[in-house]
Amino acid sequence: MSLLNLSKVRKTYQTEAEKLLILKNINLIIDENTTTVITGESGCGKSTLLNIIGGLDRADSGIIEVGEQQIEKLNEAQLSEYRKRKIGFVFQFHYLLKDFTCVENVMMPNFMAGNSRKDAIEKAEELLERVKLTDRITHYPSQLSGGERQRAALARALINEPDIILADEPTGNLDEENSRVVENLLFDMVHDFGKTLILVTHDGELAGRGNNEYYLHKGELHLK
Repeated sequence: MSLLNLSKVRKTYQTEAEKLLILKNINLIIDENTTTVITGESGCGKSTLLNIIGGLDRADSGIIEVGEQQIEKLNEAQLSEYRKRKIGFVFQFHYLLKDFTCVENVMMPNFMAGNSRKDAIEKAEELLERVKLTDRITHYPSQLSGGERQRAALARALINEPDIILADEPTGNLDEENSRVVENLLFDMVHDFGKTLILVTHDGELAGRGNNEYYLHKGELHLK
């Protein structure tokens, strides 16, 4: 059953010198509980496409349907609720809050979604155990390694039980060993929790693990 449908999505950016066409004619259907990988040269629009799906950016035209919602028709308040309930983000940089402990960083989206602090912390602790950070829950981001910070970011992305996980170069800042650890946790947890993953990467080994792989070139997606 399809979860995400994109039809004729177009995005341009206006610079001082010219108007840049980033996404020309994006058509994409993604089924529930699948992993889709998007590759392409730097600057080709991969992150822009993820941001549009995630409601962080708006397309110039086209249709973006997630379930029964047409994202392009939502106002800012509705987009915020959509991101809170439907989307989990894992970026290349972890974006953990430096003044919050590991468990506080992970629990915060759940607490902000209306759950009690106690329940949010319990849920965060369960996810941190899953990503093998039980002994780091009271540590601050500055006390965590790069791999540990990214594992905490993965736990945070899953805490509100979103339908879709959007991962933008999630291992891009990690060494080979930590990359494989985060990669395995990402795919295992997406599978075990029944989530749909859309992943942008330059990592050929990581790209090969998806159910479907697309290449973004000159504003259009091509199935590999």
